[in-house]
Amino acid sequence: MAANKKHSGETVLQLVESVEKTSEFSVWRKTNSSAYLSSLFVMVKDITLLEGNDGNVNEWLLSYYDKDDDTFTTFSSLGGQRATKEQAFKKGKTLPELKTGSVKAEVWDSIRAAEEVRSKKYKGEGASSIIAILQPLSGEEIFAGTDKAKKVAGPIPVWNITYITTSYNIVNIKVDAGTGKLLSDTMSGVMDFMQKDK
Repeated sequence: MAANKKHSGETVLQLVESVEKTSEFSVWRKTNSSAYLSSLFVMVKDITLLEGNDGNVNEWLLSYYDKDDDTFTTFSSLGGQRATKEQAFKKGKTLPELKTGSVKAEVWDSIRAAEEVRSKKYKGEGASSIIAILQPLSGEEIFAGTDKAKKVAGPIPVWNITYITTSYNIVNIKVDAGTGKLLSDTMSGVMDFMQKDK
């Protein structure tokens, strides 16, 4: 994680602040006091839009989860509520809170780590779209079925970077948002990915 390089991209804290200071969020918060931030999401066509060097403003979607009724509400970093309460996409568990204070690696740090892996291990895979999600994940969600899964105590904030490639593959790279270190990387076909969700 290189801290020396100057960036003009928005930090996680700035994105959260930009949403939470809006009138839409304030009105919503009055009747949703138990909801908490669970993830940040952005999708772009070009990796340079996430590098934070040229002041690009991307639309980030911030999701707030309410465990009382198992729903989430999404807000845009560009203003306004994007969705009213929707049922959470989870498998029989409560979504953990994303604690932004523990995020030390910004999206551009994580993209740099992900690009290093992609350029070496998946160099023939050109990206047609890039999805970056900041979310707390358990060891099992990061290292599915390996011994490493047991070494992660509780959910940790993770940059979950997914490349949809020009050859119709999905390259997924997970980076620890607290340290900027690479956690895992996998590649699968788009069809494999779609069948997993059924």
